Amino acid sequence: MITEKFDLFWVFYVFVIELLQDNDTESFNQFMSDANPFIWEGQSWDPSLYDDFSSKFDLNGSFEDNGYNFIISYLESMDEIYYEIKKIKEYVCKEKFVNSMSNIFANGFEFYFDKYGIKK
Repeated sequence: MITEKFDLFWVFYVFVIELLQDNDTESFNQFMSDANPFIWEGQSWDPSLYDDFSSKFDLNGSFEDNGYNFIISYLESMDEIYYEIKKIKEYVCKEKFVNSMSNIFANGFEFYFDKYGIKK
């Protein structure tokens, strides 16, 4: 069960990869670079995305249903540059979201380093 903001963030990041991995749009690629929670110290990722995610979670976030309601709200508030990511809310049902997020979290992030060649 997800109980930490950073865990919710990285699981959401992997969820987006799993859902849109065959999508090679500028919006998707920008999000994958900017939001990559596995890159630190001035490399690709933009820490302001996590800061925004975290502060919005502090205002109205909940881990109930693996953060489903919060993630839908967060998607609605995202910058238009991530339009492809924002559209997820239109076609992902709650049950699929909850199950996918549980499976991703259970596998752990090391599994996804190998699966997708995510840089640490």
